[in-house]
Amino acid sequence: EKDDYDEMIEERMERKIEEKKRIKQNRSLEYWQSLDWISLKKEIGELFANLGHKIEFTSTIGDQGVDLFIDKNSIVKCNSHKKKISPSVIRDMYGTMMHFKKKKAIVISTGGFTKGCYDFAKGKPIELWGIENIIEKAKEIKR
Repeated sequence: EKDDYDEMIEERMERKIEEKKRIKQNRSLEYWQSLDWISLKKEIGELFANLGHKIEFTSTIGDQGVDLFIDKNSIVKCNSHKKKISPSVIRDMYGTMMHFKKKKAIVISTGGFTKGCYDFAKGKPIELWGIENIIEKAKEIKR
């Protein structure tokens, strides 16, 4: 018969196995492409939190184009689209960054970015993250 200690050890081992599965999953292209917008926003928030950042989620309605605030000085927008996003999204985010008086904006797109996005972001405190960037950040998490 199992005692409390054995159950606790078993639970801890199960949690570690689940966490390892999750970390492996977070390094998969297919995983990130499969997420809807709300799931992507949640996972990106957890990713930043696991990297040691202080995060604040915005509400899903009336968020003014911001999905996350990071370390009080950065804003994040998550886009879970199959197609590349257009420069208008980046221009909007630049205006939003100015509105909130933040030092940096990160725009995340599972479908990638058009050349116009990179052209607009050049020389501005705007980072454009595709899935490859997300996977690289997920690999930085120490477990």
